[in-house]
Amino acid sequence: MQNLRIKRIGCFLMAFFLLASGCKESDPNIPEKSGTLYYSSANELIKYDFRSKQEVSLFSGGDNYRISEDAKRFLWYKNNFTDGITQVQVHNLQTPSEYQTITVPLVIEHTPQFVIGETSLFAALARAEDEPINRTDLVFFNDNNQINGRIPHVKSFVFLPNGNDIILSAEALNAQGEPIGYALALLKNYQSETDQQSIVIHEYPDYAQLPEGIAVSPNGRQIVFTQSDHLYTANTQENGTPKQLTQSRFREIDAAWSPDGQSIIFTANVSGVAECGEIRIIPAHPNDPIPVPEDGVNNKPVDPLQPLDSDGEVIHACASESFIWL
Repeated sequence: MQNLRIKRIGCFLMAFFLLASGCKESDPNIPEKSGTLYYSSANELIKYDFRSKQEVSLFSGGDNYRISEDAKRFLWYKNNFTDGITQVQVHNLQTPSEYQTITVPLVIEHTPQFVIGETSLFAALARAEDEPINRTDLVFFNDNNQINGRIPHVKSFVFLPNGNDIILSAEALNAQGEPIGYALALLKNYQSETDQQSIVIHEYPDYAQLPEGIAVSPNGRQIVFTQSDHLYTANTQENGTPKQLTQSRFREIDAAWSPDGQSIIFTANVSGVAECGEIRIIPAHPNDPIPVPEDGVNNKPVDPLQPLDSDGEVIHACASESFIWL
């Protein structure tokens, strides 16, 4: 994958008392759920508190929102197919009425990401420059409406927490632009023109089987992604063989990690509506693939890990692409 390159750029005391002596041990198969979750639901940006089980709409009127890792900003995008451009709006999360519009001179296919360690640089998957069928390029752009770099034929990507490295799910090309392989790879020092290093994590037989929706663990040592409709994890190292995490009859998408790295949250596409579904949580390190159950009746949960609203009903995401769990 050397040709993947960028041009620039014991038990605890409960709050109540039991009549019986001792205390009840927690079920190790049911991780503690706490913190705050951000996600998209239809045209709304939602903030969910695990303790109070309250959903709060932070913003509406856009679509496909993404929150920055520090939860200080969010963005969304709108394509103009006639002119071949995309408008990206970057908002202050605390005061959403404050925003900046960036006009990107290409058609973006997925919600842009905030580049870790940068305040004015963004990255997104856009229609491939050479226009092959079903291919996207990873492009970097700044808040001055300029393209800073491009990596061809990338299907999915994620920045590692160190800010120096990036995971790519991509088609490798030779000097003539012809495909020579398909791989999940770690590109170290991606912004350097001289010290880049490409490490193959896993190879795939064709483009269709390449992972998508990649998310990295808080410590940067593992990733989770969707492959052939189900979730897999892999170590971020050479020959990091993927391990199947879930199994069901539907798609499991938009996976992300809990802050402690012990759980995976994702959208279970049980209804068949594209990119929408119930929010589910599973342990991140099972011995065998976890069967994801069907949806319940009248929005009732079907497993003990499902996050619920204050009425005891399941919550939903739509076009979220990536959860942020803090």
